[in-house]
Order: sequence, then structure tokens, then C-alpha cells
Amino acid sequence: MINKENFVYYVGTALSQVITLLTTLYILYHFSPEDFGYFSLVLSVTSIIGSLSTLKFELSVAISKNSKSAIEKLSLTVFISFLTNIIMSVLYFVFEPNIDLFILIAMSITIAMNGSIQQYILFEENHMLNGILPVLTALLNLIFLLLLKGSNALIFAYTISSWLVTFFYIFWMLKKGKEYLVFSLPSLKKIFHENRSFVKYIFPSSIATILILYFHPILLSYLYNSANVGLFSFALRILLLPSIIIGTVTGALLRNSLSKLYFSGEYTNIKKEVNRILLWLLLSCLICFPVLEFFVFQLKNFVNISRWNGIEHISVLIIFYAVSQFFFIPLSNIPLVFDRKKLLLKLNIIQLFLTLIIYLGAYLLKWQFETFLIVLSVVMMVFSAISCYCFIKIVKVKNVQTV
Repeated sequence: MINKENFVYYVGTALSQVITLLTTLYILYHFSPEDFGYFSLVLSVTSIIGSLSTLKFELSVAISKNSKSAIEKLSLTVFISFLTNIIMSVLYFVFEPNIDLFILIAMSITIAMNGSIQQYILFEENHMLNGILPVLTALLNLIFLLLLKGSNALIFAYTISSWLVTFFYIFWMLKKGKEYLVFSLPSLKKIFHENRSFVKYIFPSSIATILILYFHPILLSYLYNSANVGLFSFALRILLLPSIIIGTVTGALLRNSLSKLYFSGEYTNIKKEVNRILLWLLLSCLICFPVLEFFVFQLKNFVNISRWNGIEHISVLIIFYAVSQFFFIPLSNIPLVFDRKKLLLKLNIIQLFLTLIIYLGAYLLKWQFETFLIVLSVVMMVFSAISCYCFIKIVKVKNVQTV
């Protein structure tokens, strides 16, 4: 929940999404659904590459006993992600040369670097920095989008703004703890073996999560036209704002607070913390999603969205999907802290399997686009409810064992 320590983190993330909404209005006016559909495809591919390239070692950074350990893990994460990004980008370009190789490498590396260093900033509980940088990124993206022209302006603006923030991250890291950075291969190998459980359990689990999160524009492009891909991606971009502003930030703070309570053996306080988070998420959900739906339906009063016909209808059909992610994303940190990585792996594989089954059903049964969206939303909502119950049950069992 929001308190005086993390207030800036929440406010900064919220302000960055306000800027994103302004950017959204500009995109509605100057770009077509097809343009945004292609940008979503490029962003999905590079996000998948960038997110997978770390082998999820970055999640071990926030769960560290001291700064030295955290920076050592970060060194390993950056080293692995840099090499893996280049290899995966080249392989994708060889088999599917629909995206420029330079764009693939540039975007995927900055996604991996920024996400990894953010975990160390979170460990340091530097909420001021974690609040300011999303605002800077969103603002730079809007500025470059205003300056650049052409259908690829969305891609170039995102890439340039992300790299400027990456350079800031690197400069900050070198100033903060360069004496702890690890460069020797034997030392990196040792750190790898000490944290190999993240590769064994969290990485396979994250593959499912990452594919689910970013794979929709790719799979949809094979089933429906580019306009539908653009409409879906745009509506989801708006409805996932609560997951970004509240869900992701709450999840990161929850992981950090639970890990500290777990290491100190304060299991009763863990239960209280989880209950506070649940209440916070529920109240936020009841407020945010109705407001966003109202915003979508009022867009036509501010900008000409004739090229985006149907955006209101689609936003209603996928709202349950957005709600499912709003709860699943933050609460999935509970099994990570309590070393229940196998459960997280199992649930994410099931989620991926269900998603692929839905796409297969849409392909074989020739579902209308609206039918596909309804099935996807309802199934994911039910799955998320069951998963969140399993996550909360972990805390209850742990508390019973310590009584």
C-alpha cells in the first residue's frame, strides 16, 4: 500500500502513465490502427527477447542480503543478457526478417538493461529514483514522437528515449557501486551456480508469463487483420494502466517487503502485509477500471477516432482479462519469496496452455474477433482467481506452521 516511503514511486509511475495517455491521444490522431499494430508487433518481439535474455536472474537481485550480493547478481544478469540478446535477435532475423536487425538488438538490450538495474534500485529502496525515471522515459518518448515523422516514428521514439534512460542507469550504477561489479568469468560462474534455481524454476515459469504478456499481437496477426491487432493492442494498452501503475509497483514493493520479513522470521507480519495488499488491490480495482472505461468512451469527444472504430466495444470485451492481470501480477511474487517456485512454474504453464488452446479454438472454429475476446477474458479471469487463492494459501500455511 501507499505510504510516505513509497509515495514518490507510486506518484512517479502514475504521472508517467498520464504522459502515456497524452501520447495515446496523439497516436489516435496521427497514426492508424495498422501503424500501431506493427509497432505493437515490434515491441512484443523485442520485449520477449529482452525479458528472456536475462534468464530471470534480475529477480534474484531484489532478494539479496546486502548491496555487495545484489550488485554481483546484477553483474551476472547484465553479462548474460547482453550476449543472449544479440544471439536471439540474430536468430529471429534469420528466420523472420520482418523487423530490422538493428532495431531488434537496440530495443531488446535496453529493455533487459533497464529492467535489471531497476531491480537493484528497488533493493536499495530508492523510491525517488524509481519514481522519477518512468516519468523521464515517458516524457522523452512523447518529445521524440512529436519531433519524428513517418510510420516508424513510434519505434524510433521508443528506442531513442529508452537508450537515453539506459545511459543514465549505467552512469548511476558505476557511481553507486562499481567496486562490487564482477567482470571475471570464474566469479560470474560461481554466482551463476549459487543462483541457478532461478534458471531452473523461475526462468521456465517466466517464459510462460512473458509469452502471455507479449505474444498476443504476434498470434493475432495470424488470425485477424492488422486493424484488429491495432485495436486490441491499443485498448489493452489503456486497460493495463492500473496493472502498470498499481499492480507492478505493488508487486515489486511486496516482493521487497516480504523478503525482508521472511529473512527476519516475522511471519505474522507477512500475513498482515498480504492482507493490506489485497484490500489495496480490491479498492483500486473498483475505482480504476470504471474510470478507464469512461475515458475510452469519451475519447471521441476529444479527438477524431473515426479510423479507430470499435475501440469502445473491444475495451468492454477485454476488461476481465485486464482485471485478471491486475491481481495476478503482484500476488505472483508471494511464491517467489517463499521459495515455491515449482507452484509458480506449474500455474504459468497452465496459463500458457489455456491461452494457446483459446487461439487454437479461434483458428479451428473460425471464431469472430469478438467471440475470441470474450472467451479469452472469461477463461483468464477464472484462472487468475484460482491462482491468487493458491498464492494466498501459501502465506496461511506458513503462518500455521510457525504457530
